[in-house]
Amino acid sequence: MSASTMMTTTQISAPTACRSRVPDGVGLIRAALNQRLPQLSRFVQCDYVDGVAVLHGKVSRYYLKQMAQECLRSILCVDQIDNRIEVVRS
Repeated sequence: MSASTMMTTTQISAPTACRSRVPDGVGLIRAALNQRLPQLSRFVQCDYVDGVAVLHGKVSRYYLKQMAQECLRSILCVDQIDNRIEVVRS
């Protein structure tokens, strides 16, 4: 498997009770990405199911892939991050 297609899954210790209070986990994730990394909002998409945030899309540098993942760590309803963002060289 090449470095550009590696997936990173991160387990986060967060209260699972918050999931019932957050009807739109994707909305929270999009807001966090737009606020903290507005340059990535066109290139990174997300899905959210039962506390798991799945990031996918394509970016030009590994650093940007990691930054997208790190910006989700502070969202309480995200228990796990599955980073499927691909790094592509232009």
